[in-house]
Amino acid sequence: MARWLAAILAGSVWAASASCPPGMQSCDWIGARCGDRSCCTGMDTVCGAMSICSGIDTVCGPQSVCTGMGSRCGPGSSCEGMGAQCDSGGTAAVPPSPAQMPPMEPFPSMSPTPPMAPFPPLPPMAPMPSPPSVVRVFSNGCDTGMSCEGRSSSMSGGVAFCCSSACPSSCLMSSSQTGDVLTATCACRKGNAETSARAGRTRSTRAPATMPPLAPFPSMSPMPPMAPFPSMPPMPPMAPMP
Repeated sequence: MARWLAAILAGSVWAASASCPPGMQSCDWIGARCGDRSCCTGMDTVCGAMSICSGIDTVCGPQSVCTGMGSRCGPGSSCEGMGAQCDSGGTAAVPPSPAQMPPMEPFPSMSPTPPMAPFPPLPPMAPMPSPPSVVRVFSNGCDTGMSCEGRSSSMSGGVAFCCSSACPSSCLMSSSQTGDVLTATCACRKGNAETSARAGRTRSTRAPATMPPLAPFPSMSPMPPMAPFPSMPPMPPMAPMP
């Protein structure tokens, strides 16, 4: 480890001595003390006036040039290194200011949006078609018109219809209209027997007819036995593979 550090220091000393201007002595050892017109390249070296302090934490006299990191120089010197300090009367290097972004150009102003055209007014809705007036009335067991005054009636298409006077009690009324034709139907009910007055007459409702019993199917004759399948001849032997 010590040999490795010595080799690095020897290399740095040789490089510093090679860069020292002619006529100036090289002061390249760590912590060395040198006179005027010296090249202080070693760490923590101290040199006199009119010297060059290029090492780290070096100290030079007046009228010197401090280029090393953390170096210090006397009056009338020029300090250019990072963190270098010059005594009163010296010229300190101004650190470069970071590059500033040029101001952005303002966005072009957008043209105002044209006003929206008003929506066209909605057309008026067509009136709902009125049902056609009744011209013809077909009555199935109903009384219509003035004959229904004073009785329970129903109105359809402007025509009143009611149960026939032949109904002994309450009745069922229904109506339907197709075009200008109104059909009214009335059915009388008495107990469980329902009568319908049609054309001024009543008729009773007949009981539904019953279906006659179905005749039994004839017995089928037994199927004849199936003939046996013919026996198959044996298969011939296969020829050997070539």
